[in-house]
Amino acid sequence: MHDEFCRRFKFTNGLLLKIHFKNLKNFLKEKILRKTQSEIESTMGLKTEELIPRRDVTLKTLTSKNVEEVISNLKSCNFGNDIEKAVVLYNDLGEIGVIDTYLDKILYQN
Repeated sequence: MHDEFCRRFKFTNGLLLKIHFKNLKNFLKEKILRKTQSEIESTMGLKTEELIPRRDVTLKTLTSKNVEEVISNLKSCNFGNDIEKAVVLYNDLGEIGVIDTYLDKILYQN
């Protein structure tokens, strides 16, 4: 019984983390592409952010004026430095897909 609970807990946590990373990727890319707050919100599942409790940080980043402010706001979360590295890599290469690739790598490492 205990093993089954642990397995389901790990699965649920993994699923929530995957959705959280999807939100982060969409958010970063759309912020870089200068989308409006309402356009960004329409692609995010804020309920997930509430469940893992990161909703406050996520809402704070939604109101950020630019990508630098987003990075500053996300520094408090576990993956803040990785997010900054992904944006630096994007700035170096100019290819928006590196955001997906870099954050997917971080997700699968964790």
